Amino acid sequence: MKIVIRRAEPGDYEAVAKLFEGAQAVAGTLQLPMPLTESWRKAHAEAGSDTRLVAVVEKRIVGQISLHQVPRP
Repeated sequence: MKIVIRRAEPGDYEAVAKLFEGAQAVAGTLQLPMPLTESWRKAHAEAGSDTRLVAVVEKRIVGQISLHQVPRP
């Protein structure tokens, strides 16, 4: 199995939203359960200074990570 890590693209939002549909996917994260697909679309379209990466196996997104830069308070 070959895993490809690449920068997320705006069109990836639907596949990423599906990753977070299950309760196990959000356990231990700061994500809200059952986020709306529109929330993911907006996040991917307006990433700003965030870095979003996806893991792809055979053209299917199987993982996602986001790095958020927060200015010092």
